[in-house]
Amino acid sequence: MKNSLWIVSMVLTYFFSACTTINTLYFDKLEPAQISFPNSVRKVGIVNNMPLVTNSEQGWVQTDVVLEGDGKVVAEALAQQIASTRYFDEVVISDSALCSLKVSLQEGQTLKEDWQGNMLSMEQVNEWTDKLGVDMLFSVERVRINLKKGVEFTNYIGQVSVIDGIITPILRMYIPNRNRPFLSVTKKDTIYWHPNVKLSLADVVKESSEHIASVLLPVLLPYWEEAARNYYDGGSVDMRDAGVYLREDNWEEAYALWKKVYESKKGKQKMRAAFNLALYHELQGELEQSEKYLDVAFQLAKPNTTDAVLIQTYRIQLDSLNKKHQQLRIQMNRFGNKK
Repeated sequence: MKNSLWIVSMVLTYFFSACTTINTLYFDKLEPAQISFPNSVRKVGIVNNMPLVTNSEQGWVQTDVVLEGDGKVVAEALAQQIASTRYFDEVVISDSALCSLKVSLQEGQTLKEDWQGNMLSMEQVNEWTDKLGVDMLFSVERVRINLKKGVEFTNYIGQVSVIDGIITPILRMYIPNRNRPFLSVTKKDTIYWHPNVKLSLADVVKESSEHIASVLLPVLLPYWEEAARNYYDGGSVDMRDAGVYLREDNWEEAYALWKKVYESKKGKQKMRAAFNLALYHELQGELEQSEKYLDVAFQLAKPNTTDAVLIQTYRIQLDSLNKKHQQLRIQMNRFGNKK
């Protein structure tokens, strides 16, 4: 759905570009995480509960092999990224490895594909939450790296052979005095490398282990993502000047001019001003007001026109935003955010 909306937006922007009445605004928008933590979880500990990978410096990269990630690297990268968000009051990482299993790359050792990690017992959880002084443990328990032949398409030389790394992590969260994990998370991702004689198994293991932290972060915590919105620009002096104010990030002056056009004009000009006012209220976090102006714009637009398509596309975006808004409010309540 997201890609479809983006394509529609780009096509409409191209269509209108000849008469310079439509522009695209790009901005960062806070998205909710896939999971939500209780507000009581203020301090978290990151522990390495993955098998120890040995002899990773021995050997060169091949395809159709399975590797295990480096738990120390995964834990450090995850702790650093979680701490950088300041979502929790404190993030503590343990220097100790909790899992006693060892995997030797030199001997071609692998774990079974369906191995689900070394789950912590309630006693271990209680011990480590007490040692680290935290409310919850984030335990990295496996990162499976499956190397396959892949291809990349470039604008210059066409199809190029690459090595795909299909990475599958297992992350579990534990709270004290429970027999089972609070949550388990896995999110598969793929990265690739261009084959070269200097690329070692150690490189692949390290880069995969660092990368997976950024893949897990949007699952765990609210994150910023670039959004694109169209707006009407031009058609009258006031609408043109408002577009200038918008690009200067002077939203109040832009709002004043759009409001002036909305209240003093009829037909297409009023419709376009209403559309832009809907955008203004969305960016202010006032989704109900945004929907009201968008409804007015839709009523004024002629059916089966590009204006109607543009408004309907924006309505789909707002519907999606509304569904996420309540979840995001819950996740941000720890900061006293009321919007």
